[in-house]
Amino acid sequence: MMAGEENTVAETKKTQWHPAFCDALELTLRKSRDQLEYQREYNLSSKPLQVDLLVIRKTGSQPIEEAIGQIFRRHNLFEYKSPGDDLNIDTYYKTVAYGCLYKALAGKRVNGIPAADATLTIIRQEKPDKLLQQMKDAGNVIRCPYPGIYNLSGPDTMFATQVVAIEELPEGTHVWLKALTRHLTRTNAERLILENREIAGSPRDQRMSDAVMQIAISANFDLFEKLKKEDPVMCDALKELMRPEFEEELAAELKNNTDRVTRDVTNRVTRDVTRRVTRDVTRRVTQDVTQRVTQDVTQRVAQDTAVSNIKSLMSRMHWSVHEAMDVLGIPEEKRGEYARLIEETEKPENG
Repeated sequence: MMAGEENTVAETKKTQWHPAFCDALELTLRKSRDQLEYQREYNLSSKPLQVDLLVIRKTGSQPIEEAIGQIFRRHNLFEYKSPGDDLNIDTYYKTVAYGCLYKALAGKRVNGIPAADATLTIIRQEKPDKLLQQMKDAGNVIRCPYPGIYNLSGPDTMFATQVVAIEELPEGTHVWLKALTRHLTRTNAERLILENREIAGSPRDQRMSDAVMQIAISANFDLFEKLKKEDPVMCDALKELMRPEFEEELAAELKNNTDRVTRDVTNRVTRDVTRRVTRDVTRRVTQDVTQRVTQDVTQRVAQDTAVSNIKSLMSRMHWSVHEAMDVLGIPEEKRGEYARLIEETEKPENG
């Protein structure tokens, strides 16, 4: 995708589909991780011209199991079109141009990357019927070896090329790629949540799966809200998914509050000591006041932080105060107090 190229749909600009696509593809091919190397937004030249994803297949690697990777050779370039973006004949030739630039510039010697060692993959949510028909009319051959995957060959193909229509991939497969849509089905949403829970291994896998989930939830909020309300299992899974993010926010909020009130501690200790003591008893009283004020401030920090995070969860996820406190693990003995504080803070806004 050329730098500065505008999306055709304004909404698409707000959702970071391309990073999520790279995560989704890497998760799709994670069984073959040892055989592949990923380079995101690979610079094709010294100027701002980038291909969305470059996947290098390592020398001597075994065949790729996943259908989307069966075309792979040594060098595999990916062009991803976000939901709402057009995929036409010019998009195709632009991707071919990317392949030509990569072949000509990335090799360390003349013909260092033979055309036969490179592939092009163009991925989009819907099948590009007009593009495929134009390619066919021009004498090219279109084969569909797997539902949703169209292989192109003929006079207009310089590299082994496939066009992937995500919505046509079989149900239950390529779950991570299928998450990149504003029209996620309930079945795929449930499978995505369960797949996310089962992700194990490296922190990288968990980071990528969480990133894809965040995009899917953002683009299909009403569906996930319905799942949360109607299916207790899905509700618990979503809460579990969101917990690490909220724990990070909680830690950040706690640090901010601690930094803020540390200044209060210092000011209050200095003020109280100055008012109550003489020079001879400064140490004893300083210790006494510091301990008292610190205990008071520590309790206030914990309380302010908890209330802030409960309200954030309620606002962002449309959860009740009790659901938010469940996710944050608020002790039972504190819940009544926090619920009262939240109710009091909302009164001026409502009234």
